[in-house]
Amino acid sequence: MKRNKLLRVLSLLLTAMLTFTACSGEGKTGESASGTEGESASQTSETPDEEEEGKPSTWIGDVTLRLVRADNPNQPMSVDNLIVDEIKKRTGITLIVEAIPGADFAEKQKTMLATNNMPDILYDTYDVQNFAPSGIFAPISDYLDIMPNFKALLEENPDFKKLYMNDKLYYIPVMSRYTNRMGRLPMIRQDLLAETGMDAPSTFDELYDVLAAIKEKHPDTWPMANRNGTGNLFTCFAYSMNSGYGIYYDPDVEGGKYLYGQIHEEFVPVVAYMNRLYEGGILDPDYAILSSAQWQEKLASGRSSFFFDNPSFALNFNIALQAEDENAAFGPIEIPYTESGTRRGLFYEKHDRGATTIAANSPNVEAAIKLMDFLYSDEGADLTNYGAEGIQYDRTGGEMVLKQEIVDRFNQDTDPVRSFYGSFGGGKLGLARYIDESVESVFTSEETRNMYATWGGWDFMGEPAINPPLTDEENEIVVEINTRINTIWESEIDQFIMGNQPMSEFPALQQKLIDAGAEQLEEIYNTALDRVK
Repeated sequence: MKRNKLLRVLSLLLTAMLTFTACSGEGKTGESASGTEGESASQTSETPDEEEEGKPSTWIGDVTLRLVRADNPNQPMSVDNLIVDEIKKRTGITLIVEAIPGADFAEKQKTMLATNNMPDILYDTYDVQNFAPSGIFAPISDYLDIMPNFKALLEENPDFKKLYMNDKLYYIPVMSRYTNRMGRLPMIRQDLLAETGMDAPSTFDELYDVLAAIKEKHPDTWPMANRNGTGNLFTCFAYSMNSGYGIYYDPDVEGGKYLYGQIHEEFVPVVAYMNRLYEGGILDPDYAILSSAQWQEKLASGRSSFFFDNPSFALNFNIALQAEDENAAFGPIEIPYTESGTRRGLFYEKHDRGATTIAANSPNVEAAIKLMDFLYSDEGADLTNYGAEGIQYDRTGGEMVLKQEIVDRFNQDTDPVRSFYGSFGGGKLGLARYIDESVESVFTSEETRNMYATWGGWDFMGEPAINPPLTDEENEIVVEINTRINTIWESEIDQFIMGNQPMSEFPALQQKLIDAGAEQLEEIYNTALDRVK
């Protein structure tokens, strides 16, 4: 799931891009799992039902499987790697990996699925909901009896029931064994806070006062910056101010229900607060048009001193700031309390939930299923996140510890984490599906580790809800309503923030949203939620 160190795009590209059809070592074209002309790369011996004598307990059988995934330039995928070799040793499976450049992957995947020319295993499947009714994907839920590791994880995460479609689960979601936790959180220049002589703010009113004091001492700056449009302001602030933006799940309303944030009275103070920040010269007047790159430049150069967003950006900002002033640094503050005395936030999702699908017409569905279950075991997670014992790591007191020569080798790289994973085909951009980010700590600074410990330790942070699946008809209605609502909202909201329209007229905008279908959106999502309870 997340490191925001200074990145440079790796220039090494695969010198030979593999095509959609599987190729043997001699370069002959094999048949895909869909059954096109030629001999299938998957047509090998049947998967044994019992453990073979003399084989490890993880043994599956002498089977060849074709796996396709996207290739990320930050961590180019080596198709012949340690994990592939270890899978062969431990399971008997010969895994043929094809890595398609990320820029081409979505279009090529669409072609694969539309023509029923799917590999045995497809990582990063984008459009499961639309293609599942065609029968192209094996229903994973029908095979849970031979997936003890994955089944146990599903049972530990009951919210994953929302991933089912018509009582079937058609993909295996990426899960996390360990991930560094954070969410959208406030970060402030600690040196400038100290300069004001004020305590860290504990309420939103106190936050305003602190930012106003920074503005007074640095009148040529705009203390608070925003990126990616007006909507991002509300995405980052609204939930923590006792409301929400757009359609969202609120666990504190009637035991948990979906609301369309802007039409409820709790949203009014959020807009009023943004107006106050704007008129006080605190909110950057370019808040609605700054790109992410422009936003980063303002915070990294000292022209802005506060943000409420992905807090890990601060790690890069601090490097830039301290090149000019060693005392300049962003640091975390807790989410402020609201006037009603509540304080809450949401972590980013612990589980990535990226979809891995299995071809229903693969001659080796069960072997593919069992291989994926192996990857969700502790042994599989150790292999795909840490590498092989004795090569990348040793066990010390029952814990996995990377060899010092491995740490020293990759710490010399600009992006040591991605370089480490790429060296053996591991991590989320490699073959791992059960993610363990604990290995990354040895490649990060003490500052980074401390920040993650702080963010992850806050008990006012909650877990985001998985949205329930909608029917095709519901999806069509949702798209239509959102188009109407967004047109109305985006044409008027900035006028309230900038003070061109008084807050006394905001209820009229709320009524327009209701008339355009906002309450119908709530009904659709709550009905869908009831179906999966």
